[in-house]
Amino acid sequence: MLSRSIAITFYCLCILSMPCFAGSDIIEIKSNGKLFKVHDFFKDAGATTDKYGTCTLRSNDRYFISYFKEGKFVISISGMSNLDRNRKEAEHDFLSLLQVTKEQACKINPDVFFPAMHGKSGGPSFRLSFCPGSKSSPTDL
Repeated sequence: MLSRSIAITFYCLCILSMPCFAGSDIIEIKSNGKLFKVHDFFKDAGATTDKYGTCTLRSNDRYFISYFKEGKFVISISGMSNLDRNRKEAEHDFLSLLQVTKEQACKINPDVFFPAMHGKSGGPSFRLSFCPGSKSSPTDL
């Protein structure tokens, strides 16, 4: 059993570039230089990883959620309409995919982007709407 555990950990370290916990659906990921234990989103049916190691957890016409192997989550809100609704839906999806609380998500601190509103927002990145210090959506600026 120990050799199986070592093999699984080796697989996660070498293939996924991050440690995991043998026999569980919990992995340890790096975000903003800190380690967090989250649900293994790599195993989710909709998750895809490209040749550069970027994992797309969710992608639809309203938003996409990605994890970059360098240790950063990005939530990109699409389009010009229903931005607040799409943002809240994406944030809820982020919590569900990682199986974390709002407090934990704030510590993970993904970047939230509104590409269509970039010029008007005055800056490319926002925080999750429920985190302390979060800016309102770019439509309110």
